[in-house]
Amino acid sequence: MNIYENFLIEIRADKINHHGRTLLEHLKGTQQLLLEWGNNQTIALAGLMHSIYGTQEFKEKAISFKKRPQVTSLLGKKSEELVYLFGVADRREFYKQNNEEPFHVCSSELNNEQVIISKEQYTSLIEIEVANIVEQALHQKNVPIHVRDFWLNSFNSKCSFISSKGTASYIEVLSSYDTKYENI
Repeated sequence: MNIYENFLIEIRADKINHHGRTLLEHLKGTQQLLLEWGNNQTIALAGLMHSIYGTQEFKEKAISFKKRPQVTSLLGKKSEELVYLFGVADRREFYKQNNEEPFHVCSSELNNEQVIISKEQYTSLIEIEVANIVEQALHQKNVPIHVRDFWLNSFNSKCSFISSKGTASYIEVLSSYDTKYENI
């Protein structure tokens, strides 16, 4: 076990339920995908910790925003900043933005203000989101078709920001996602 996994166990990520598995399992799986896709250590570490502060969809917080200095000291400023942005962002807004600068995040945590982020941060957040969704898709069954279609369409609209291996992975995994028919 390394210092990052020890930290995740310290903050009880191994005890938090994440869609029928532990948060720790999901976080490690997300990091593994990012590494397999050739992402750098900054992005891979952010992927390993991407939802420790909770997210708009995953409300469980393994650690409070008040502990950001502790997380920064462990991960470094760039990785922690990505973890923070991933946690506070309304990530569905990523897919409504133009594919050119300025990029931004918006969230109720940020008083619904748009916070400008760099192209590098935007690209990193999209890549982490793809790994996050692909990792979950590998372990979930009977997902509504509209959910699968939302992610396929969203990622297709941002494929210029996603690594080639990430793109191949989301296409393969989401195209064969175990979905269920639904009447909407």
